[in-house]
Amino acid sequence: MFWLKRIFLILLVAAVLVGGLYVIGEGFVASSNIRETAEKGFGDVLNARVTIGAAHLAFLNQVVLSGLRVEHEEKAGDFIVADVGRIVFRYSIFDLFMKKFSAPQDVRLDSPHFVVNSIFFPVGMFGGFLEHVKRGTLPGSFSVRRGGLKLVSSRWNLSLVLADVKGDIRTRAKDLIDIVAEARPSGDKNGKIRIVGEAAPLQDAYDINCTIDHASWEGTPVRDMTGQIWFKDGRLIIQSLTFLFNNIHVSVQGVVHNIGTAPELDLTFEVQERDIQALVSLKGPYKEAALKGSLNFLGFAYTFDGIFNPTAGGFAFNNMLLNGSYNARGDVDFLTNTLRAHVEKDLQRIDVELNIQDFDIDLNLKLDHMNFMNNDIVTSARLRLKPHESFWESNRLQFKTTLDSDYLIFNYEVLDDFKGKFLLSFKEVQNMEFRWGDSYRLVGRANLQKPFLVDLKLVFNNADIQKIKNIGDAAIPSQLASGKADGEIKIRGELAEPEIDVYCVARDGFLGDVNFDQFTIRCYGNKYYLRLKDSKLRVKGNELDVKGDIDFKKDNIFEGVQITTMDHVVLWQGWDLVRKVGEDGLTIGKSIGDKLRMDFQSVLSDEKTNPRNIPDSCAGMEYEFQKGKSIRVKAEENKDEEYLTVGPKFKF
Repeated sequence: MFWLKRIFLILLVAAVLVGGLYVIGEGFVASSNIRETAEKGFGDVLNARVTIGAAHLAFLNQVVLSGLRVEHEEKAGDFIVADVGRIVFRYSIFDLFMKKFSAPQDVRLDSPHFVVNSIFFPVGMFGGFLEHVKRGTLPGSFSVRRGGLKLVSSRWNLSLVLADVKGDIRTRAKDLIDIVAEARPSGDKNGKIRIVGEAAPLQDAYDINCTIDHASWEGTPVRDMTGQIWFKDGRLIIQSLTFLFNNIHVSVQGVVHNIGTAPELDLTFEVQERDIQALVSLKGPYKEAALKGSLNFLGFAYTFDGIFNPTAGGFAFNNMLLNGSYNARGDVDFLTNTLRAHVEKDLQRIDVELNIQDFDIDLNLKLDHMNFMNNDIVTSARLRLKPHESFWESNRLQFKTTLDSDYLIFNYEVLDDFKGKFLLSFKEVQNMEFRWGDSYRLVGRANLQKPFLVDLKLVFNNADIQKIKNIGDAAIPSQLASGKADGEIKIRGELAEPEIDVYCVARDGFLGDVNFDQFTIRCYGNKYYLRLKDSKLRVKGNELDVKGDIDFKKDNIFEGVQITTMDHVVLWQGWDLVRKVGEDGLTIGKSIGDKLRMDFQSVLSDEKTNPRNIPDSCAGMEYEFQKGKSIRVKAEENKDEEYLTVGPKFKF
């Protein structure tokens, strides 16, 4: 019991002694003006303005500063701000009471938060730091726990935030420092960033490796960044840095020389997508680097060569040559997340505006006789592309697209009030719906890669036949046909030579010299040749068959079209009444058995309609006496004489 009382007394005296020393130490810290001393010391080391809220003693050999704020401004708006919840300096008791505050054994920052606005980390902060290295007064170790770092670029409207920052810097020798740190991007639970390396500040030598592992950057279109970056002896070395930029796979590699002084770029950017491939290089001084590259897009290849210039909000590209013949210029403004470009060649003008963040694209086109897939186009039009919802969910690039024009001349045919909407990917156009005027609508889909497969339907309503000047490459004389038409044309297969299926009903018009009440057309074929099938003419209540073919290679594409009576017409039962479109002749014929045929032909004799002195009328009989050979007897009459001719006719 006596010993227990003695032990309790000793512990009580020790507690009073320690408490007394602590109170004395607290008073010593307060009387030593350690807060003001620390503010000045930090300011000298960091070449910055430093303010400290309070200072007190802990564990007899530790000085704790709270409410510390560091502000450093270098030039042109580059700055660093640090707010530190608590900073702990550990001294030997001797150094502490001798007021040797400049050389702590170690320093620990709890919950520091840094904000940096600079393209490169402000190097001006480290002038005072190097002086402490020379004097050998660096702490033995420097550690950070629960930190945060925000990299801000007002020039590029960019903000990258790191959370859970922790690390250690240890002085291994007088002029050799080891660095180990790690963090994760804010808002990304899986991404990691790790920094390991060493530095010899007096020799301006350092070798620091930064490993980025599947990091996504909140507030930017950059995701899943992976790769390695080295800071070594004035160079930034990028080895195989890959990431997704708006779902587009991008890789970067190369070197930036002379960081912080006069940067020299030697960088390569590569895009490898199933829909798009690109290769871009930047080489030369940062203020005027050569910009070169190639692009494969929609099955077409492009090359470009120009100059890269940094601007207040990003960079510009000037004196650009596209595909060796198009002149281009433009800029990228990170403040508004906008890329603008102007491309021109001769009479072709294209203005492009791209929102880098949302990937919306606006194109203004002024094209004058531009060849597109062997079609001649003259237009002033606007094309707007907005990413489809699936764009953000997969790697398939799709755009909701709208098109409207002030005017459009397609293959020399004027199309009024042209408007359209469709779903565009780099492989095909889907859900297509184009309209021009009140009469025409084109729907369907088209493949944008060779062989350019299409599945289209042209629907027309109350269309004026005389306004159709061309079909394919063939000109249509306005005096050849007229009327108002409803119907549709289906176009399927390869765009170069598609299958064509036509259904059309025309009203109150004429075909050649035949006036009709209604003309029903069904035909099929290709762009060179259409075969008529089940086509009818209704003339004053009577129906006539329309047979033959439409040949787009002939001057008169309707030369092969014949109008004949139907068998149920009693007056001409058993006979064919034939009139070729565009000609004046009317032929009545009948086959008698397998070998004998009789024909009667009448021709209008007016000089205006029959200037070639064709016989007014004739009658003929043809008899096939051998396979492939026949004899024909023909009696003809004109104004001057009547005559009879007999001669062989050879079929081949």
